[in-house]
Amino acid sequence: MKNRFSELIKNPFFYRCGDAYRATHTVFPVEYHGENYIVKMNSTKAFLANLYYTAVDSLFFDTRKLSTGNRRLKTEAEKLRKLDGHCAPMLYAQGYGILVKEFLFGADYKHFNIARQRDSLEQIVHTVKEIHDRGVIIGDANVKNYMDGHWIDFDGVFKPLGGHDDKSLDLLKLIYSTYASASSEDNGKREALTYLMALDIKKYYNNESVLNTLGFMMYPAKPLWRMWLATKIPRNGVLLKELRKMFLPKHLRKSF
Repeated sequence: MKNRFSELIKNPFFYRCGDAYRATHTVFPVEYHGENYIVKMNSTKAFLANLYYTAVDSLFFDTRKLSTGNRRLKTEAEKLRKLDGHCAPMLYAQGYGILVKEFLFGADYKHFNIARQRDSLEQIVHTVKEIHDRGVIIGDANVKNYMDGHWIDFDGVFKPLGGHDDKSLDLLKLIYSTYASASSEDNGKREALTYLMALDIKKYYNNESVLNTLGFMMYPAKPLWRMWLATKIPRNGVLLKELRKMFLPKHLRKSF
């Protein structure tokens, strides 16, 4: 397998067949021996982005670790191998600072219109659940990385929380990122989409322990200014209050 892609690993830009994608790493399509693949490479931009995201995460649950681009690519490769093409791109080759992944046809979530985003929520929840069931924690569970039944990016190195906490934190990030990734400038539509994502998680995730932990992660809340910096959830607290009510055990809901 490694020999088959050795020339591509040595000179990926020679086989490039399209524009680079908007990403923190250098990511672009290639055509190699008549087949299309995705190349993901380390970059200076990726290092600077990691500094920023690590700083922001320190205000949230402080699990993202400051790490080199090569270490993050190695971590992603480990997860892709474990998933072996199930709900994620196949990993075909790995070199120092470079991955060669399956080329998937289609648009990712951030390019969906808001109607298609809504129609995708249930499948997104099933996709994340299947990834978890195969023993993989996403880490950066931002919904923008979803593409038609696949999770296309596993960037970042994260400190494990243990137990159900890592799965619950993935779901929490999934909910909050729905607001920031909504294809609408209308805050009401953004809030509605976020609420519907939470409803679908409660309905389809089917793991009571993980969902209970998710509720406790929302209560007590971080200060609203921290929540806004990390998630862009509105600072008036109304949406956050409704989300907490959805997942908190009944005896804690009385405080609202």
